[in-house]
Amino acid sequence: MPDDILCSVRMLLIEDDPDIASLLVRYLGRSGIEVTHLSDGNSGVAAFLVAARSQAPFDVVLTDGLLPGRNGFQVAQAIRASPGGSKVGLAMFSGAFRGTRAQADAAHAGFDAYYAKPFVLTDLRDGLMALATRRSGKSWSSTTPSPGPTSSTPAAHMVESRRSPGLVVPAVQRVDGVPSTARVLLEASRARFDGVIELRAGDATTQVAYLGGVVVGVTDTMPEHALGPWLIAQGRISPAQGAALDARVAATNERVGEALVSLGFVSGPEALSMMEAQARNRLRRALVVQGEARATEGIEAARRHAIGSIDVVEQVLAVALAGDCRDAAAAFVEAHGQDLVQRTVDFDSGLVAFARLRPQSLLPPALMAAPSTVRSLSVPDPLEMYAIWVAGLVHVGASAPDAVRALPRAMASQGRGRVVNSATIDRVVSLVLRARGSHVYQLVDLPTGAPRADVLRCLTALNHSVGREALKSEVLGPAMPVARELWTMIEEGLFVFADERRRRVYDEDLLV
Repeated sequence: MPDDILCSVRMLLIEDDPDIASLLVRYLGRSGIEVTHLSDGNSGVAAFLVAARSQAPFDVVLTDGLLPGRNGFQVAQAIRASPGGSKVGLAMFSGAFRGTRAQADAAHAGFDAYYAKPFVLTDLRDGLMALATRRSGKSWSSTTPSPGPTSSTPAAHMVESRRSPGLVVPAVQRVDGVPSTARVLLEASRARFDGVIELRAGDATTQVAYLGGVVVGVTDTMPEHALGPWLIAQGRISPAQGAALDARVAATNERVGEALVSLGFVSGPEALSMMEAQARNRLRRALVVQGEARATEGIEAARRHAIGSIDVVEQVLAVALAGDCRDAAAAFVEAHGQDLVQRTVDFDSGLVAFARLRPQSLLPPALMAAPSTVRSLSVPDPLEMYAIWVAGLVHVGASAPDAVRALPRAMASQGRGRVVNSATIDRVVSLVLRARGSHVYQLVDLPTGAPRADVLRCLTALNHSVGREALKSEVLGPAMPVARELWTMIEEGLFVFADERRRRVYDEDLLV
C-alpha cells in the first residue's frame, strides 16, 4: 500500500499505557497514518469534538477499553452522539474486555471493530485503514474490511457443505439419544461439513466442531467437565496454579488450555493432549443428548474450537458398546431380528475402530461372510451388533444405505493446515516463554548489543518460519494467543532494528 495514499488518514489514539501508545504511534506513523495520541477518555472525546468542527476531522478512532475519565464504551457512545460521529470509524482494543460478550458490548456501544490484546500490528493497521475507508467513504484504500463485532447466522432451513454440493446438513433437527445423535454427527461427516453442530438439552449445550467433515474439537457448558478441576484432581497442576488459572481465564476469557500455555504451566502439545482427552469425553456424553441439534456453517467458527482430530466413529462405537445401552440393543434386536444385515461404504474403515475396542470379537468375520439376519449376528452379544449399526458400518433391511460416500478417514487427507500442528505450537510457546518480559535479543538468542545486521537476519529468519504469514494456514488451537504475542514481538523487533537511531533508543531503554 503506497505511503502517499496512506498520508491522508488521520487517527485519534486514546491509550493510557505509554509503551503501547509509543509503539503504535511509531508503527502507524511509519505506515503513513497521522496519529494524535491522548491518554484519557475525557480529553480524547474533547479532541474529537474540536477536530470535527475543523477542516481536518479524524477518519478513525482507536481507543483502549479501560481508561481514566471515561472508559472505551463511554468514549464510543459520546463520539457517536456528537456531530460527525456517524462518519468516523471506531475501533476498540483491550486486554481486559475479551470474548464474544465483549464483542457484543462493543457493537452495542457503536464500535465497528474490536481487537483483543495482544494484537498483530499489521492486522491492526490494515483493519484501521479498511475501517477508515468504509466509514468515511474516501477512496485511499482497497484493503479487505477488518473483522468487527459481527455474528454469523445459520441458513433458515438447510446448511449446505461447500465440499459436497449434493449433501446437506439440516440446520435444526431433533435428537433423541444415541442412535439419532450419532446419525446427526455422522451425516455432518459424510457431508464434509465445515462448521459447528450445537446440541442443546435444557441448560446444557455441547458444540461439536468440524473441518472437512472431521471432528476437530468439542466444548460444552457443563462445569463438571471443566479441565482445571480435573487437572488438579489428577495432580497435573497444584491448587495454587489452579487459582492462577481461574484468575487468568476470568480476566482474558481464554479457554483453559490457552491459559495453561500462556501461564507456562504446560507446553502446547501437552495442553492439546489434555484437551483432546477432554473433548473425547465430552463427545461421548453428547451422544446421549435428548434435545435439539443446530448446524452453523463456517470454517472460522470451527477453528475456534479446534484442538486435534477425533474419530467420531470410534467414539460412537465406544458409547454404543457401553453397558448402559443393553436395553436399547435388546430393543433393536427385537425390532429388526429378521432383517438382513449389509455392509455400508464405511464398513472397512470403521471395522478398524471396532477392532481396537473389541479385539477378540467374533462379529467381524461373521459380517465378512454371507449376509445374515440381525438376530443371528447378535449372538452371543447383542451390544456389538447394535454398536456397529449405530456407527453406520451396516444397514438393516432391503433398502440401500443412505451414505453417498464414505466418512473422512483422517485429517491428513484434508490438506495442509487443517490439523493442529503440535510441533509448531511447541516452538511458538518456547520462543514466547523465553522472551516474554525480556527483549528482542533474548528472542533471537543473541547477546545484548549484538550487531544490528545479525539481529535483523535472525528476526527475518524467525518471521519466515513462525511469523504471521508463515503460520496463517495453521490451526494453532490453544496456542493462538501465544502466537499473536510472538508475532507482535517479531514485528516490533523488525521495526526497531530496521533503523539505527531506533535501535540506539531501544538499547538505552534496556539500561534504565
